[in-house]
Amino acid sequence: MRIVHLPFYDDNPYQTLLMKAQRELGHEVWDGGGGGNFLGVALREWKADLLHFHWLHPYLLREDAAASMLRASRFLIEIALLKARGSRIAWTIHNLANHDGRHAGIERFFTCAFVKLCDSCFAHSQAAAHAAAERFGIPREKLRVIPHGHYIGAYPNEIGREEARARLSLPAAAKVYLFFGRVEPYKGVFDLIDAFSSLPDDCHLVIAGKVADAGVLPELERKAAGNERIHLHPRRIPDEKLQIFFNAADVVVFPFRRILTSGSLVLAMSFGKAIVAPRIVSLQEIVPDRGVRWFDPKESNSLSEAMAAWESSDLPSAAHENLECARKWDWKNIAWTILAADSD
Repeated sequence: MRIVHLPFYDDNPYQTLLMKAQRELGHEVWDGGGGGNFLGVALREWKADLLHFHWLHPYLLREDAAASMLRASRFLIEIALLKARGSRIAWTIHNLANHDGRHAGIERFFTCAFVKLCDSCFAHSQAAAHAAAERFGIPREKLRVIPHGHYIGAYPNEIGREEARARLSLPAAAKVYLFFGRVEPYKGVFDLIDAFSSLPDDCHLVIAGKVADAGVLPELERKAAGNERIHLHPRRIPDEKLQIFFNAADVVVFPFRRILTSGSLVLAMSFGKAIVAPRIVSLQEIVPDRGVRWFDPKESNSLSEAMAAWESSDLPSAAHENLECARKWDWKNIAWTILAADSD
């Protein structure tokens, strides 16, 4: 088969690893670029058997509502034309809506229309599949659940705990909590700082990742100011340096208020780390209970209590449990499942 993934972003290995697995199964795999207009190249060069979409908002939304309506209408016409030329359409549902909340009604309306043109849709948990089916009217026969592939071996991982902590100027004996990933308000990073303030003095918090909105950085710095136990690294962390942050940490914290699927959570499990996460059904399907301490985003003290619960818990056993769970999510099996679904 000739398969094209759209839009393609090389700053996240999810698509790269899936595409590699599909190539190893003998298929020809292309990246479809980062969004925008693609019909011409699709007709002239790709001539794809399968167009596999991952995020729709780059093709649906523009700055104002009128432009979004026009672009989204054009997108649906393009998809209908490509289907008429013999291409099948797949969609992996990473999110129910764009994180910025732009033109939510327009996005939902045209996503529902896009679903009718899809041959197959994929979600990373039963809960995510149910939520997507309800929101977009996806028929059961079109929707399948596949695991989110692991990141074991996707990044360098040779640095030990002692060296990692030395590079980040962290005390060797401290209990280190890590927030890793794009720093955005919906991820609850400000709640995390508040919750951390009640933890014992031997605890340290590292926040590492690109600050998506420039207006967030001053507030982040203000809330961390004066607390020498909070270490900010507000920038995109290069792939080769991920191991420094994860291997320095004891626990990775996901203070999300809402989430559908989290590649960062799978990344933490792939590095063999204990986790703090919100008690959300889609995440409960993924993380084994022995590897996580759950909190309720609606309860004010729940996050700090979940973080403190790791003070007296068996961290090595939790880390091992999460790593072994992640090993099961093999990319080649996932690639085979996707292609088998498309051939049904």
